[in-house]
Amino acid sequence: MLFRWRSGVLCSKCESRLESGSTARDDVEAAIKLSRLADRSENIDKFTLLRGVQVDGDFVLVLMSPEVPVLRGDSPANKIEGEFERRVRFV
Repeated sequence: MLFRWRSGVLCSKCESRLESGSTARDDVEAAIKLSRLADRSENIDKFTLLRGVQVDGDFVLVLMSPEVPVLRGDSPANKIEGEFERRVRFV
C-alpha cells in the first residue's frame, strides 16, 4: 500500500481500492500507524502487513507468518499497542 503517512494521502491506486472495497479503512489505519513506528524501529520496519481489522475494540494485525515470533517480546508489541491506543493481536 503506497501512501504518504505524514500527510495521510493515499496513492491513486490505493484510493481506488479503498473506494471499491478491496481495501478497508482498517487496513489503511494499520498501515499508517505501523509506518510511523517503522521510522523508529528496525524490527517493525521489516514487517509485512497483510490485513488490519478492528474486532470488539481490539485491533488484529495479520502479518507474514515469520514475523509474528518477533512480537513475542514485550518491546515491539508494547510500542505497537501504544501507537494504536488499544490492545493489538497479531496473527
